[in-house]
Amino acid sequence: NLKISVIGLGCASGLRSQQLGPERFNRYREELPAITRKLLELGGNFVATSASYHDTEEILGRALRGVRNQAFLFTASGGRDVPRVIADCERSLKRFQTDRIDGYFAHGTWNDAFYEAAVKLKEQGKIRFIGMSCHVPGTHRLRVEAGLVDFILQPYNYLNLAKWTEKTDRPGTEELFELCKKKDVGVMVIKPMTGHFIPNWAKNPEDPKVARLLGELKDLGAENLYQAFLMWVLRNPNVSCTAVGMNAVQDVVEDCAAVAKELTGLHLRLLERYAAAATGDYCRMCE
Repeated sequence: NLKISVIGLGCASGLRSQQLGPERFNRYREELPAITRKLLELGGNFVATSASYHDTEEILGRALRGVRNQAFLFTASGGRDVPRVIADCERSLKRFQTDRIDGYFAHGTWNDAFYEAAVKLKEQGKIRFIGMSCHVPGTHRLRVEAGLVDFILQPYNYLNLAKWTEKTDRPGTEELFELCKKKDVGVMVIKPMTGHFIPNWAKNPEDPKVARLLGELKDLGAENLYQAFLMWVLRNPNVSCTAVGMNAVQDVVEDCAAVAKELTGLHLRLLERYAAAATGDYCRMCE
């Protein structure tokens, strides 16, 4: 009975201080409140971050002051023992300036101490739902089958699952999502746009595949590619929602517009050309 929008704000850019450099990173932090407000204005109603994503919890807490009841909060702990997980939650509550977190999840892996602490926090009314994030579908599957989680965060995108790569995990992501649907476990997709930080492939415009894609994006608008990534993810009936990294207000406008658009041959062509250009620069998360 948790009704959230199909697109929400993901805050992994809070990890990008080194890639972006001080000026661009601080610009992102300054833009985050306006990004959050624009998301709420356009009908988005959730934000997903982590205690380890720089000061994004504090920034979101200030941005949601006075409109807290319009947004669902998802955040995480990487704690490995019960006291640490509980302390992480208490700190997140203060940062968000709230008395409850809607979705609290184990970040990057799972441990029994997290679950023990999360159950206690749920009994105290400090969190509502328990989840986990990781990159390996099989790790999620164990917790879904055991009935330990209410939701999961799983990478899923065109480049990850299309013909451009072999499946490295058994059982795979699609099978995991089908199981979640049967078990009434929420599926929040992360890295819907492949999660690239710096697109190194675009630095080689002499490559004919790169030149062709950059030419099309210049003529058609880059937003068509980003919207295509989202439309491809959201057409899966077993996907509940996706947390999207948005670094500017215009990103919110373009991403939310994808919800009402139809995936066309144009979008599929852009996805295919993106994959052809970027396939050598994409991490398959195969360890």
